[in-house]
Amino acid sequence: MARDRPKLLERSGTDGFDVLTDWVTTRLAGQGYKFVVYWDNTRPSDQEFGHVADSRPPYGNERAIIRISDVYPSGPQAGQQLTSEKLWVALVYELLNLSNAEGFQRAYYRTLEGKLSRTDFVTEFFRLEHRAVQLTQEFYATVYLPWAQTSQAKTDPTQWYVSSSFWWQAADETLDGFAFDSGYPWGDYGTQFDRVRRQASVLPRMSVLQDGSLRPSQHASQAVTALHRGDNEAGLSHLLEGIALRRKRSGCEEFESTPPVVSASALSHGQQQFERLSADRPVFLQHSGKDGFDRLRDWAVHRFAGNGTDMMVNWDDAEPVTVALGHIAEHTVSDGRTRGSLRIARIHRTGTSTGQPLSFDAAWSSLVFELLNLSNVSEFNRLERSVLHGRLSRADYVTEMFKLEYRAVELTQEFYANHFLPWAIRAGIPSSPESWYLTGEVWWTSAEEALDLYPFNRSYPWGYYGRVFDSIRNSPGAHPRNSSQKRGVATIGANPLSRGD
Repeated sequence: MARDRPKLLERSGTDGFDVLTDWVTTRLAGQGYKFVVYWDNTRPSDQEFGHVADSRPPYGNERAIIRISDVYPSGPQAGQQLTSEKLWVALVYELLNLSNAEGFQRAYYRTLEGKLSRTDFVTEFFRLEHRAVQLTQEFYATVYLPWAQTSQAKTDPTQWYVSSSFWWQAADETLDGFAFDSGYPWGDYGTQFDRVRRQASVLPRMSVLQDGSLRPSQHASQAVTALHRGDNEAGLSHLLEGIALRRKRSGCEEFESTPPVVSASALSHGQQQFERLSADRPVFLQHSGKDGFDRLRDWAVHRFAGNGTDMMVNWDDAEPVTVALGHIAEHTVSDGRTRGSLRIARIHRTGTSTGQPLSFDAAWSSLVFELLNLSNVSEFNRLERSVLHGRLSRADYVTEMFKLEYRAVELTQEFYANHFLPWAIRAGIPSSPESWYLTGEVWWTSAEEALDLYPFNRSYPWGYYGRVFDSIRNSPGAHPRNSSQKRGVATIGANPLSRGD
Protein backbone atom coordinates (compact mmCIF):
# COMPACT_ATOMS: atom_id res chain seq x y z
CA MET A 1 0.00 0.00 0.00
CA ALA A 2 2.80 2.41 0.91
CA ARG A 3 4.56 1.68 -2.39
CA ASP A 4 1.36 2.45 -4.34
CA ARG A 5 0.47 5.51 -2.24
CA PRO A 6 3.91 6.83 -1.18
CA LYS A 7 2.47 9.99 0.38
CA LEU A 8 1.34 7.82 3.29
CA LEU A 9 5.02 7.76 4.32
CA GLU A 10 5.60 11.47 3.74
CA ARG A 11 6.18 12.05 7.47
CA SER A 12 7.65 8.65 8.29
CA GLY A 13 10.86 10.19 9.67
CA THR A 14 9.05 11.99 12.49
CA ASP A 15 9.13 10.82 16.08
CA GLY A 16 6.32 8.40 16.94
CA PHE A 17 5.26 7.71 13.36
CA ASP A 18 5.55 3.98 14.10
CA VAL A 19 2.48 4.30 16.34
CA LEU A 20 0.44 5.05 13.21
CA THR A 21 1.99 2.30 11.09
CA ASP A 22 1.67 -0.26 13.88
CA TRP A 23 -2.03 0.54 14.24
CA VAL A 24 -2.58 0.02 10.50
CA THR A 25 -0.56 -3.19 10.49
CA THR A 26 -2.59 -4.77 13.29
CA ARG A 27 -5.82 -3.78 11.58
CA LEU A 28 -4.76 -5.31 8.27
CA ALA A 29 -3.82 -8.41 10.28
CA GLY A 30 -7.41 -8.70 11.51
CA GLN A 31 -7.58 -6.88 14.84
CA GLY A 32 -11.21 -5.90 15.39
CA TYR A 33 -12.45 -8.32 12.72
CA LYS A 34 -12.69 -12.04 12.08
CA PHE A 35 -10.65 -11.79 8.88
CA VAL A 36 -7.47 -10.28 7.44
CA VAL A 37 -7.56 -7.40 4.98
CA TYR A 38 -5.76 -7.07 1.63
CA TRP A 39 -4.67 -3.90 -0.14
CA ASP A 40 -6.08 -3.36 -3.65
CA ASN A 41 -4.27 -0.68 -5.67
CA THR A 42 -7.19 -0.02 -8.06
CA ARG A 43 -9.38 3.02 -7.56
CA PRO A 44 -12.74 2.78 -5.71
CA SER A 45 -15.59 1.46 -7.83
CA ASP A 46 -18.10 4.21 -6.97
CA GLN A 47 -16.00 7.29 -7.72
CA GLU A 48 -19.01 8.87 -9.43
CA PHE A 49 -20.27 9.52 -5.90
CA GLY A 50 -17.05 11.35 -5.01
CA HIS A 51 -15.60 8.57 -2.84
CA VAL A 52 -11.84 8.64 -2.37
CA ALA A 53 -11.77 5.21 -0.69
CA ASP A 54 -13.85 2.12 -0.11
CA SER A 55 -13.59 -1.28 1.51
CA ARG A 56 -15.29 -4.64 1.16
CA PRO A 57 -15.71 -7.36 3.79
CA PRO A 58 -15.03 -10.95 2.73
CA TYR A 59 -17.83 -12.50 0.69
CA GLY A 60 -17.88 -16.10 -0.55
CA ASN A 61 -14.45 -16.81 -2.01
CA GLU A 62 -13.58 -13.10 -2.21
CA ARG A 63 -11.28 -11.72 0.47
CA ALA A 64 -11.63 -8.44 2.32
CA ILE A 65 -10.01 -5.49 0.57
CA ILE A 66 -9.38 -1.79 1.01
CA ARG A 67 -8.87 0.73 -1.81
CA ILE A 68 -7.81 4.36 -1.73
CA SER A 69 -7.68 6.62 -4.76
CA ASP A 70 -4.51 8.51 -5.56
CA VAL A 71 -6.45 11.59 -6.74
CA TYR A 72 -9.63 13.45 -5.86
CA PRO A 73 -12.37 12.07 -8.15
CA SER A 74 -14.62 15.15 -8.12
CA GLY A 75 -15.10 18.65 -6.75
CA PRO A 76 -12.79 21.66 -7.04
CA GLN A 77 -9.72 19.45 -6.47
CA ALA A 78 -10.69 16.84 -9.07
CA GLY A 79 -7.60 15.20 -10.56
CA GLN A 80 -5.22 16.53 -7.92
CA GLN A 81 -3.16 14.18 -5.76
CA LEU A 82 -4.59 13.37 -2.32
CA THR A 83 -2.58 14.92 0.47
CA SER A 84 -0.79 12.76 3.01
CA GLU A 85 -3.33 13.61 5.71
CA LYS A 86 -6.31 12.92 3.44
CA LEU A 87 -4.84 9.49 2.64
CA TRP A 88 -4.54 8.79 6.36
CA VAL A 89 -8.12 9.90 7.06
CA ALA A 90 -9.42 7.61 4.30
CA LEU A 91 -7.26 4.71 5.47
CA VAL A 92 -8.28 4.99 9.13
CA TYR A 93 -11.96 5.40 8.33
CA GLU A 94 -12.10 2.38 5.99
CA LEU A 95 -10.21 0.12 8.41
CA LEU A 96 -12.60 1.13 11.20
CA ASN A 97 -15.61 0.76 8.92
CA LEU A 98 -14.64 -2.86 8.23
CA SER A 99 -15.52 -3.62 11.86
CA ASN A 100 -19.13 -3.20 10.66
CA ALA A 101 -18.77 -6.20 8.34
CA GLU A 102 -21.33 -8.35 10.19
CA GLY A 103 -23.85 -5.51 10.22
CA PHE A 104 -23.39 -4.87 6.49
CA GLN A 105 -23.72 -8.56 5.68
CA ARG A 106 -26.81 -8.90 7.87
CA ALA A 107 -28.47 -6.02 5.99
CA TYR A 108 -27.35 -7.56 2.68
CA TYR A 109 -28.88 -10.97 3.38
CA ARG A 110 -32.09 -9.50 4.79
CA THR A 111 -32.42 -7.53 1.56
CA LEU A 112 -31.84 -10.65 -0.54
CA GLU A 113 -34.65 -12.31 1.41
CA GLY A 114 -36.97 -9.36 0.79
CA LYS A 115 -37.10 -8.44 4.48
CA LEU A 116 -35.53 -4.98 4.25
CA SER A 117 -36.89 -1.97 2.39
CA ARG A 118 -34.72 0.45 0.45
CA THR A 119 -35.18 3.09 3.16
CA ASP A 120 -34.26 0.70 5.96
CA PHE A 121 -31.28 -0.60 3.96
CA VAL A 122 -29.85 2.90 3.54
CA THR A 123 -30.64 3.81 7.15
CA GLU A 124 -28.89 0.72 8.56
CA PHE A 125 -25.81 1.24 6.38
CA PHE A 126 -25.65 4.90 7.36
CA ARG A 127 -25.92 4.14 11.08
CA LEU A 128 -23.01 1.74 10.78
CA GLU A 129 -20.92 4.27 8.86
CA HIS A 130 -21.86 7.05 11.26
CA ARG A 131 -20.31 4.96 14.04
CA ALA A 132 -17.18 4.53 11.90
CA VAL A 133 -17.03 8.34 11.58
CA GLN A 134 -17.22 8.68 15.37
CA LEU A 135 -14.43 6.13 15.79
CA THR A 136 -12.37 8.06 13.23
CA GLN A 137 -12.87 11.21 15.31
CA GLU A 138 -11.70 9.30 18.38
CA PHE A 139 -8.63 7.99 16.52
CA TYR A 140 -7.75 11.56 15.58
CA ALA A 141 -8.14 12.74 19.18
CA THR A 142 -6.22 9.87 20.82
CA VAL A 143 -3.62 8.83 18.22
CA TYR A 144 -3.12 11.11 15.20
CA LEU A 145 -3.40 14.54 16.87
CA PRO A 146 -1.04 13.64 19.78
CA TRP A 147 1.50 12.35 17.25
CA ALA A 148 1.12 15.52 15.13
CA GLN A 149 1.66 17.71 18.19
CA THR A 150 4.71 15.72 19.30
CA SER A 151 6.27 15.75 15.83
CA GLN A 152 5.16 19.34 15.12
CA ALA A 153 3.37 18.16 11.99
CA LYS A 154 0.63 20.39 10.62
CA THR A 155 -2.86 18.90 10.74
CA ASP A 156 -6.25 19.98 9.38
CA PRO A 157 -9.02 18.92 11.81
CA THR A 158 -11.70 19.57 9.17
CA GLN A 159 -10.42 16.48 7.36
CA TRP A 160 -11.31 14.33 10.39
CA TYR A 161 -15.04 15.13 10.72
CA VAL A 162 -14.48 17.08 13.95
CA SER A 163 -15.11 20.72 13.00
CA SER A 164 -18.80 20.47 12.11
CA SER A 165 -21.70 19.79 14.49
CA PHE A 166 -23.11 17.64 11.68
CA TRP A 167 -21.18 14.54 12.77
CA TRP A 168 -21.67 15.11 16.50
CA GLN A 169 -25.40 14.42 16.41
CA ALA A 170 -27.11 11.05 16.65
CA ALA A 171 -26.99 9.06 13.41
CA ASP A 172 -30.70 9.55 12.66
CA GLU A 173 -30.42 13.33 13.12
CA THR A 174 -27.36 13.45 10.87
CA LEU A 175 -29.18 11.39 8.23
CA ASP A 176 -31.92 14.03 8.14
CA GLY A 177 -29.30 16.48 6.88
CA PHE A 178 -28.86 14.55 3.63
CA ALA A 179 -31.35 15.28 0.86
CA PHE A 180 -32.84 12.53 -1.30
CA ASP A 181 -30.79 12.83 -4.46
CA SER A 182 -28.17 10.97 -6.43
CA GLY A 183 -25.46 11.48 -3.81
CA TYR A 184 -24.45 9.95 -0.50
CA PRO A 185 -26.07 8.15 1.25
CA TRP A 186 -29.50 7.87 -0.37
CA GLY A 187 -28.44 7.67 -4.01
CA ASP A 188 -25.28 5.69 -3.22
CA TYR A 189 -26.83 2.99 -1.06
CA GLY A 190 -30.16 3.17 -2.88
CA THR A 191 -28.27 2.08 -5.99
CA GLN A 192 -26.59 -0.69 -4.00
CA PHE A 193 -29.97 -1.83 -2.70
CA ASP A 194 -31.24 -2.13 -6.27
CA ARG A 195 -28.20 -4.24 -7.19
CA VAL A 196 -28.86 -6.60 -4.30
CA ARG A 197 -32.53 -6.95 -5.18
CA ARG A 198 -31.61 -7.68 -8.79
CA GLN A 199 -29.37 -10.47 -7.49
CA ALA A 200 -32.45 -11.98 -5.92
CA SER A 201 -33.94 -12.20 -9.45
CA VAL A 202 -37.47 -11.36 -8.31
CA LEU A 203 -38.88 -9.66 -5.26
CA PRO A 204 -39.73 -12.59 -2.96
CA ARG A 205 -42.90 -10.97 -1.65
CA MET A 206 -44.16 -10.49 -5.20
CA SER A 207 -43.84 -14.15 -6.15
CA VAL A 208 -46.68 -16.28 -7.52
CA LEU A 209 -49.23 -17.24 -4.93
CA GLN A 210 -48.56 -20.63 -3.34
CA ASP A 211 -51.83 -22.15 -4.52
CA GLY A 212 -50.94 -21.33 -8.12
CA SER A 213 -53.71 -18.74 -8.52
CA LEU A 214 -53.22 -15.38 -10.15
CA ARG A 215 -51.74 -12.48 -8.22
CA PRO A 216 -53.81 -9.29 -7.88
CA SER A 217 -51.63 -7.55 -10.46
CA GLN A 218 -52.23 -10.39 -12.93
CA HIS A 219 -55.98 -10.07 -12.47
CA ALA A 220 -55.63 -6.32 -13.06
CA SER A 221 -53.60 -6.91 -16.21
CA GLN A 222 -56.21 -9.31 -17.56
CA ALA A 223 -58.92 -6.81 -16.64
CA VAL A 224 -57.22 -4.10 -18.71
CA THR A 225 -56.79 -6.47 -21.66
CA ALA A 226 -60.43 -7.54 -21.51
CA LEU A 227 -61.72 -3.96 -21.28
CA HIS A 228 -59.65 -2.90 -24.29
CA ARG A 229 -61.07 -5.70 -26.40
CA GLY A 230 -64.59 -4.77 -25.33
CA ASP A 231 -65.23 -7.71 -23.02
CA ASN A 232 -66.49 -5.51 -20.18
CA GLU A 233 -67.98 -8.25 -18.03
CA ALA A 234 -64.73 -10.26 -18.00
CA GLY A 235 -62.78 -7.08 -17.31
CA LEU A 236 -64.97 -6.16 -14.35
CA SER A 237 -64.85 -9.73 -13.03
CA HIS A 238 -61.03 -9.85 -13.10
CA LEU A 239 -60.81 -6.44 -11.49
CA LEU A 240 -63.11 -7.35 -8.61
CA GLU A 241 -61.23 -10.62 -8.09
CA GLY A 242 -57.90 -8.81 -7.93
CA ILE A 243 -59.26 -6.34 -5.38
CA ALA A 244 -60.76 -9.15 -3.29
CA LEU A 245 -57.41 -10.99 -3.22
CA ARG A 246 -55.55 -7.86 -2.20
CA ARG A 247 -58.12 -7.06 0.46
CA LYS A 248 -57.86 -10.59 1.86
CA ARG A 249 -54.06 -10.36 2.01
CA SER A 250 -54.00 -6.98 3.71
CA GLY A 251 -56.96 -7.53 6.01
CA CYS A 252 -58.54 -4.22 4.93
CA GLU A 253 -62.27 -3.84 5.22
CA GLU A 254 -64.37 -3.52 2.10
CA PHE A 255 -64.66 0.02 0.79
CA GLU A 256 -67.94 1.58 1.87
CA SER A 257 -69.13 4.46 -0.27
CA THR A 258 -72.65 5.07 1.06
CA PRO A 259 -72.55 8.63 2.38
CA PRO A 260 -73.97 9.31 5.82
CA VAL A 261 -76.41 12.15 6.44
CA VAL A 262 -74.74 15.57 6.42
CA SER A 263 -76.18 18.90 7.45
CA ALA A 264 -78.22 20.92 4.97
CA SER A 265 -75.68 23.74 5.00
CA ALA A 266 -72.80 21.32 4.36
CA LEU A 267 -74.71 19.66 1.54
CA SER A 268 -75.44 23.07 0.02
CA HIS A 269 -71.72 23.83 0.17
CA GLY A 270 -70.91 20.54 -1.57
CA GLN A 271 -73.41 21.18 -4.35
CA GLN A 272 -72.08 24.69 -4.85
CA GLN A 273 -68.47 23.46 -5.11
CA PHE A 274 -69.35 20.75 -7.63
CA GLU A 275 -71.23 23.30 -9.74
CA ARG A 276 -68.19 25.56 -9.73
CA LEU A 277 -65.93 22.63 -10.58
CA SER A 278 -68.06 21.54 -13.54
CA ALA A 279 -68.39 25.14 -14.78
CA ASP A 280 -64.60 25.58 -14.74
CA ARG A 281 -63.90 22.04 -16.02
CA PRO A 282 -66.83 21.10 -18.34
CA VAL A 283 -65.25 17.70 -19.03
CA PHE A 284 -66.78 16.48 -15.75
CA LEU A 285 -70.27 16.78 -17.29
CA GLN A 286 -69.36 15.19 -20.63
CA HIS A 287 -71.65 12.21 -19.99
CA SER A 288 -74.03 13.81 -17.52
CA GLY A 289 -77.03 12.85 -19.65
CA LYS A 290 -76.42 9.15 -19.12
CA ASP A 291 -78.63 7.29 -16.69
CA GLY A 292 -76.95 6.88 -13.29
CA PHE A 293 -74.60 9.84 -13.61
CA ASP A 294 -76.32 11.46 -10.64
CA ARG A 295 -74.78 8.80 -8.37
CA LEU A 296 -71.27 9.93 -9.34
CA ARG A 297 -72.21 13.57 -8.89
CA ASP A 298 -73.85 12.91 -5.51
CA TRP A 299 -70.76 11.07 -4.26
CA ALA A 300 -68.57 14.06 -5.14
CA VAL A 301 -71.07 16.51 -3.62
CA HIS A 302 -71.07 14.62 -0.31
CA ARG A 303 -67.27 14.55 -0.26
CA PHE A 304 -67.08 18.29 -0.87
CA ALA A 305 -69.62 18.60 1.96
CA GLY A 306 -67.24 16.87 4.37
CA ASN A 307 -68.30 13.24 4.25
CA GLY A 308 -65.18 11.18 4.92
CA THR A 309 -62.91 14.22 5.19
CA ASP A 310 -64.13 15.70 8.50
CA MET A 311 -64.09 19.12 6.83
CA MET A 312 -65.81 20.91 3.98
CA VAL A 313 -63.63 21.31 0.89
CA ASN A 314 -63.44 24.21 -1.56
CA TRP A 315 -62.92 23.97 -5.30
CA ASP A 316 -60.04 26.15 -6.54
CA ASP A 317 -59.90 27.00 -10.24
CA ALA A 318 -56.14 27.67 -10.18
CA GLU A 319 -53.74 25.25 -11.82
CA PRO A 320 -51.96 22.85 -9.41
CA VAL A 321 -48.74 24.41 -8.13
CA THR A 322 -47.05 21.04 -8.62
CA VAL A 323 -48.11 20.78 -12.28
CA ALA A 324 -44.48 21.17 -13.36
CA LEU A 325 -43.77 17.85 -11.62
CA GLY A 326 -46.42 16.14 -13.72
CA HIS A 327 -49.21 16.27 -11.14
CA ILE A 328 -52.62 16.88 -12.68
CA ALA A 329 -54.39 17.39 -9.34
CA GLU A 330 -53.61 18.28 -5.75
CA HIS A 331 -55.25 19.33 -2.51
CA THR A 332 -54.37 21.63 0.35
CA VAL A 333 -55.17 20.82 3.95
CA SER A 334 -56.87 23.38 6.16
CA ASP A 335 -54.44 25.53 8.13
CA GLY A 336 -57.07 26.33 10.78
CA ARG A 337 -58.03 29.63 9.15
CA THR A 338 -59.15 28.58 5.68
CA ARG A 339 -60.79 25.45 4.33
CA GLY A 340 -58.90 22.80 2.47
CA SER A 341 -59.09 23.06 -1.30
CA LEU A 342 -58.79 20.97 -4.42
CA ARG A 343 -57.28 21.85 -7.80
CA ILE A 344 -57.34 19.92 -11.07
CA ALA A 345 -55.41 20.91 -14.19
CA ARG A 346 -57.02 21.64 -17.54
CA ILE A 347 -54.38 19.90 -19.64
CA HIS A 348 -51.55 17.41 -19.22
CA ARG A 349 -48.19 19.17 -18.79
CA THR A 350 -45.88 16.14 -19.03
CA GLY A 351 -45.69 12.71 -20.65
CA THR A 352 -47.06 11.49 -23.96
CA SER A 353 -50.31 13.47 -23.49
CA THR A 354 -48.57 16.84 -22.99
CA GLY A 355 -50.81 19.69 -24.15
CA GLN A 356 -53.92 17.54 -24.41
CA PRO A 357 -56.98 18.28 -22.26
CA LEU A 358 -57.83 15.83 -19.51
CA SER A 359 -60.17 13.06 -20.60
CA PHE A 360 -63.42 12.30 -18.78
CA ASP A 361 -61.74 9.31 -17.07
CA ALA A 362 -58.58 11.21 -16.10
CA ALA A 363 -60.61 14.10 -14.70
CA TRP A 364 -62.89 11.90 -12.60
CA SER A 365 -60.03 9.69 -11.44
CA SER A 366 -58.14 12.76 -10.23
CA LEU A 367 -61.20 14.11 -8.44
CA VAL A 368 -61.96 10.79 -6.76
CA PHE A 369 -58.35 10.27 -5.67
CA GLU A 370 -58.02 13.75 -4.14
CA LEU A 371 -61.36 13.57 -2.32
CA LEU A 372 -60.44 10.15 -0.95
CA ASN A 373 -56.95 11.32 -0.04
CA LEU A 374 -58.49 14.14 1.99
CA SER A 375 -59.85 11.50 4.36
CA ASN A 376 -56.24 11.30 5.58
CA VAL A 377 -56.31 14.89 6.90
CA SER A 378 -56.04 13.95 10.57
CA GLU A 379 -53.08 11.68 9.77
CA PHE A 380 -51.41 14.36 7.63
CA ASN A 381 -51.73 16.76 10.58
CA ARG A 382 -50.40 14.16 13.03
CA LEU A 383 -47.34 13.58 10.87
CA GLU A 384 -46.75 17.33 10.58
CA ARG A 385 -46.85 17.72 14.36
CA SER A 386 -44.42 14.83 14.72
CA VAL A 387 -41.99 16.57 12.37
CA LEU A 388 -42.42 19.90 14.17
CA HIS A 389 -41.62 18.25 17.50
CA GLY A 390 -38.61 16.37 16.10
CA ARG A 391 -40.18 12.93 16.48
CA LEU A 392 -40.10 11.90 12.83
CA SER A 393 -37.18 11.62 10.42
CA ARG A 394 -37.29 12.75 6.79
CA ALA A 395 -37.33 9.16 5.52
CA ASP A 396 -40.10 8.14 7.93
CA TYR A 397 -42.15 11.20 7.02
CA VAL A 398 -41.98 10.43 3.29
CA THR A 399 -42.72 6.76 3.98
CA GLU A 400 -45.79 7.53 6.10
CA MET A 401 -47.11 10.07 3.59
CA PHE A 402 -46.67 7.56 0.78
CA LYS A 403 -48.51 4.86 2.74
CA LEU A 404 -51.48 7.17 3.22
CA GLU A 405 -51.57 8.11 -0.45
CA TYR A 406 -51.12 4.48 -1.46
CA ARG A 407 -54.29 3.61 0.46
CA ALA A 408 -56.06 6.45 -1.37
CA VAL A 409 -54.94 4.86 -4.66
CA GLU A 410 -56.39 1.51 -3.55
CA LEU A 411 -59.68 3.16 -2.64
CA THR A 412 -59.70 4.94 -6.02
CA GLN A 413 -59.31 1.56 -7.75
CA GLU A 414 -62.19 0.22 -5.67
CA PHE A 415 -64.38 3.21 -6.53
CA TYR A 416 -63.68 2.49 -10.19
CA ALA A 417 -64.54 -1.20 -9.81
CA ASN A 418 -67.63 -0.73 -7.64
CA HIS A 419 -69.12 2.41 -9.12
CA PHE A 420 -67.54 4.12 -12.13
CA LEU A 421 -66.90 1.07 -14.34
CA PRO A 422 -70.30 -0.61 -13.74
CA TRP A 423 -71.99 2.72 -14.57
CA ALA A 424 -69.84 3.16 -17.71
CA ILE A 425 -70.70 -0.38 -18.86
CA ARG A 426 -74.44 0.19 -18.35
CA ALA A 427 -74.25 3.57 -20.08
CA GLY A 428 -72.27 2.18 -23.01
CA ILE A 429 -69.36 4.55 -22.41
CA PRO A 430 -65.83 3.30 -23.15
CA SER A 431 -63.54 3.69 -20.15
CA SER A 432 -59.77 4.07 -19.88
CA PRO A 433 -58.51 1.74 -17.10
CA GLU A 434 -55.01 3.25 -17.31
CA SER A 435 -56.44 6.45 -15.79
CA TRP A 436 -57.44 4.53 -12.66
CA TYR A 437 -54.06 3.08 -11.55
CA LEU A 438 -54.81 -0.40 -12.87
CA THR A 439 -51.64 -1.00 -14.87
CA GLY A 440 -48.28 -2.02 -13.45
CA GLU A 441 -47.18 -4.10 -10.48
CA VAL A 442 -46.59 -1.07 -8.27
CA TRP A 443 -50.22 -0.47 -7.26
CA TRP A 444 -51.05 -4.14 -6.57
CA THR A 445 -48.41 -5.10 -4.03
CA SER A 446 -48.25 -3.19 -0.75
CA ALA A 447 -47.23 0.34 0.13
CA GLU A 448 -43.84 -0.84 1.43
CA GLU A 449 -43.09 -2.89 -1.69
CA ALA A 450 -44.31 -0.12 -4.00
CA LEU A 451 -42.12 2.45 -2.29
CA ASP A 452 -39.08 0.25 -2.96
CA LEU A 453 -39.71 0.73 -6.67
CA TYR A 454 -39.19 4.50 -6.45
CA PRO A 455 -35.48 5.54 -6.56
CA PHE A 456 -34.53 8.31 -4.15
CA ASN A 457 -33.81 10.72 -6.99
CA ARG A 458 -37.44 10.58 -8.17
CA SER A 459 -39.37 13.80 -7.61
CA TYR A 460 -42.31 11.79 -6.25
CA PRO A 461 -42.45 10.83 -3.45
CA TRP A 462 -38.88 11.35 -2.17
CA GLY A 463 -38.03 14.73 -3.62
CA TYR A 464 -41.45 16.29 -3.20
CA TYR A 465 -42.23 15.19 0.34
CA GLY A 466 -38.59 15.55 1.32
CA ARG A 467 -38.94 19.26 0.54
CA VAL A 468 -42.24 19.42 2.45
CA PHE A 469 -40.42 17.88 5.43
CA ASP A 470 -37.70 20.51 5.18
CA SER A 471 -40.25 23.34 5.01
CA ILE A 472 -41.91 22.08 8.20
CA ARG A 473 -38.61 21.61 10.01
CA ASN A 474 -37.41 25.07 8.98
CA SER A 475 -40.60 26.80 10.07
CA PRO A 476 -40.68 29.09 13.15
CA GLY A 477 -41.03 27.12 16.36
CA ALA A 478 -39.85 23.81 14.95
CA HIS A 479 -37.15 21.98 16.88
CA PRO A 480 -35.27 18.79 15.97
CA ARG A 481 -36.24 17.02 19.16
CA ASN A 482 -38.20 18.81 21.85
CA SER A 483 -40.33 21.66 20.55
CA SER A 484 -43.94 21.69 21.70
CA GLN A 485 -45.06 24.75 19.75
CA LYS A 486 -47.95 24.10 17.38
CA ARG A 487 -48.47 25.66 13.98
CA GLY A 488 -50.89 25.31 11.08
CA VAL A 489 -49.40 24.50 7.69
CA ALA A 490 -51.29 24.15 4.42
CA THR A 491 -49.65 20.94 3.26
CA ILE A 492 -50.14 20.07 -0.40
CA GLY A 493 -50.88 16.47 -1.32
CA ALA A 494 -50.51 15.58 -4.97
CA ASN A 495 -51.46 12.73 -7.24
CA PRO A 496 -48.66 10.21 -7.68
CA LEU A 497 -46.66 11.21 -10.73
CA SER A 498 -47.62 8.30 -12.91
CA ARG A 499 -50.21 5.61 -13.05
CA GLY A 500 -48.54 2.23 -13.14
CA ASP A 501 -44.92 3.44 -13.47
